[in-house]
Amino acid sequence: GRTADVRLAINALLIGMGVGYSYELGLPFALLAAATAAFTLLCGAQAIAWTERRGLPVLSLTFAAGYVLLQLSAPLLGGVASPVAIPELHLCPAIDAALPATLAAFLRNLAWLLFTPDVTAGLVIFGVIVGCSRQLALHGLWAFAVAMTLLEAWYGNPETARTMPGGFNFTLIGFAVGATFLRYGWQSFFWSTLTVTVATFLSVGLAPGLSRFGATPSTLPFVLSTLLTLGLLRRSNSPLLPLRVSATPEATAAEHGHTLTRFGQGPALELPFSAPVRVYQAFDGPWTHQGIWRYAYDFVKTTDDGRSHHDAGLELADYPLFGLPLLSPCAGEVVACRDDSTSPATAITYPLKAVDAAPTTWGTLSGVTIAGGYGSALALDPTDPAVFWIMTDRGPNTTTPVANRLLFPLPNFTPVLAKFRLSGDSLRRVSTIELKNAAGVNISGRPNPAGVGATGETGIDVSGATIPTDPDGLDSEGLAVESNGSFWVSDEYGPHIVHFDASGRTLERINPFGNGTGGRRLPAVLALRRPNRGMEGLAITPDGRTLVGAMQSPLDNPTTAIGRASNAYRIITFDIASGATKTFVYEADAVGNIISEITAISATSFLVIERDGLFQGGSPAATSKRVYRIDLANATDVGDPANASTGKLFGGKVLEALTPAERASNAITPVSKSLVYDLLTLPGGYPHDKLEGVTLIGKDLLVVSNDDDFGVVDGGASNFVSKILPATQLRDRVVLYFIRLSTPLR
Repeated sequence: GRTADVRLAINALLIGMGVGYSYELGLPFALLAAATAAFTLLCGAQAIAWTERRGLPVLSLTFAAGYVLLQLSAPLLGGVASPVAIPELHLCPAIDAALPATLAAFLRNLAWLLFTPDVTAGLVIFGVIVGCSRQLALHGLWAFAVAMTLLEAWYGNPETARTMPGGFNFTLIGFAVGATFLRYGWQSFFWSTLTVTVATFLSVGLAPGLSRFGATPSTLPFVLSTLLTLGLLRRSNSPLLPLRVSATPEATAAEHGHTLTRFGQGPALELPFSAPVRVYQAFDGPWTHQGIWRYAYDFVKTTDDGRSHHDAGLELADYPLFGLPLLSPCAGEVVACRDDSTSPATAITYPLKAVDAAPTTWGTLSGVTIAGGYGSALALDPTDPAVFWIMTDRGPNTTTPVANRLLFPLPNFTPVLAKFRLSGDSLRRVSTIELKNAAGVNISGRPNPAGVGATGETGIDVSGATIPTDPDGLDSEGLAVESNGSFWVSDEYGPHIVHFDASGRTLERINPFGNGTGGRRLPAVLALRRPNRGMEGLAITPDGRTLVGAMQSPLDNPTTAIGRASNAYRIITFDIASGATKTFVYEADAVGNIISEITAISATSFLVIERDGLFQGGSPAATSKRVYRIDLANATDVGDPANASTGKLFGGKVLEALTPAERASNAITPVSKSLVYDLLTLPGGYPHDKLEGVTLIGKDLLVVSNDDDFGVVDGGASNFVSKILPATQLRDRVVLYFIRLSTPLR
């Protein structure tokens, strides 16, 4: 099975072994074991996702938590299971007596890992470990010895230290911190010693309290202290962390050293051309990468369907790179790398604009074709500068004679993320990802029910029948794509921020109500967003640590009248690791303008679209289609620590009720903003009403896009008419505009 499945199964297996060894056999035991194993499986996926987002191993986190909870709950269940004494085994008393007491305790605790607390069994296990890796064995022994020294000093009695439950935690720390997840050396001994010290205090602190309930800390000290150490090292990008963890510490060190020999220890060099090519390095392949070619580079380019070769891949011509002029390694050293040279075969020439070559047709209403629809958000692919991800919103809809009742001609429409490749001045759709809930079922764009993001809108289908709400429904508007293939989407309902995996399945759903997958929250005041004016833009900082969302309009806070007279728009940051949020003020040029997108330049600097909803050449004509650069560095966090429903108050007033002068008198500094480009000055004009997407390629190539609204607009009487641009008299469709800026942005 997949790696994650194996990790889940191992934790459940440990639960079974632990419960089976510690409790009487019988039906109560089976029920207790099954319930706890189910707990580890249910929580395991979340634990794996949580640790992987931080670059950490999951270890036995779910087993440790589940086993402790099981021990604590067993007495409360009225004798569901009766814990039995766990005797020390003495298979060979002569060996027990011949060994020093501390060494015997080490071997007994080592055997405890397989629930056989016997010195002889531990000696056999230790012999196997030594045969596989002397470094692993040495670190395990060292960590246990350090712990015994500390415990003897604490208790003043060596025997108490050696017989303390959970001594195997310290050996596990030696294995993990000292020899597996850090490169072997004196620093690894230092960090394993530090981690053992933390685990010792955890054990001393947890054991007495848990023992009152007949429980032990199990592997909690090992898991918590190890994750703490690795988290600190990972956050500081420590060079002690190997590039890749191999089967043994010796293999890890060898592969790390070989990789550094090939790649060097300095800053990474990029190939001096722009191309969708990945560079890999393999070792000891079945028929390649052997002998003098063991550390050869592979230049790999995938086809549009994701394969690295055509047909069977048995001929050189099956591979997309065969015959192309590419850089290749040779004897010698790289002494310089220029960024102004390109390979003729792989250079990308960006046009002035690129149009969707084949708009998707979704259906018709009253003879009007519903087509296109991509454009609610735009993101550059993190690994390929010729690929753009473009998203739909909730689907086509139109008003009806009844207020707040909308006609959805495609009520089961699923919001879609599409991968487009630039080809000349056209956009070619390569693949699509339909958005799904946590169970893997396609979501819809239908409104949410009350309490989970409802906007007050009611949907009907073409027959006039009311359509059901969808608790997983999204009006998708903001998009941030990660290099691992997962992506984040913000919407105009909740507002919600949803994390999807590369297949479109929900990993986490964050909103002001705390009822989404994962349960984390956005500020409660965001629930007062104006209907259909939620979190329109979403970005992720280059370090991948922070999401930044932009509300499309001021909140209806505390009333509609106050909110719609305000020019204070909220920018929200969300720390992905901790869930902590901050809120900043963006001051719009004019009341009634909207923010329709945000994208990151740096950790604090962003591009923001501010616009009106009018057409250039229309009546009235557009006056605002601008891209601004904003910076949060010196702005005031106006978030509410109390998380009140109306947000933080300033002199008794909510943020939206403050005038610019009152904001200044309350020491509120808005985000700084400076004009990057005014689309109304674009040569040839910008004929669209909706400026919805923005991204930056390199230092100075600005890319913006429109939302074509599926090529239709509200025609009244519950009907559509084609969306015709006044300036061109052509039907609207999604267009990417490429603008070379006179001043680089980074």
